[in-house]
Amino acid sequence: MMISAYKTISTAVLIVLLNVFVFSSGNYGFAAENIMIGEARAIDGRTLMIGLTTIRLYGIQTPKLDQKCQWPNKSIPCGEISRTALLDLIAASSVRCQIKNNLVSIQTSYTLATCSVGGFDVARNMVHTGWAISAKNAPAGYKQTESNARKSNRGLWRGTFNIQ
Repeated sequence: MMISAYKTISTAVLIVLLNVFVFSSGNYGFAAENIMIGEARAIDGRTLMIGLTTIRLYGIQTPKLDQKCQWPNKSIPCGEISRTALLDLIAASSVRCQIKNNLVSIQTSYTLATCSVGGFDVARNMVHTGWAISAKNAPAGYKQTESNARKSNRGLWRGTFNIQ
């Protein structure tokens, strides 16, 4: 009887310690079902990683990482600039991602999510800066944000580009 109680208490303490370690480390973890929170790194203009999870930002399209775009009088590495814009939005911050129904692409192994930093929608901010365009399935407000970026000639809108 004493050994069984000891094992139960030991297991409970171990679970609590693991939760404290994972959630206080600041690197990554699941805060609740379908939500990931942690430090992220930018893969390209619309893809980031939290821990070992690859997350594609829902509702936007960006140039491919190696893509060039035409600005007046020069060609620019718009894919790399788009990634840098995403990096600027997530750097040294805790990123909170709401997973979209656990949608995972079998071909590319990414998870679709809407992510925020400090309460601000990361994908919408990418559209605002002009380094992303709103996708057909974009959340409400993204099209207007894109229109404003286009009118202000921000980011990609300073020249010509093709996003597939």
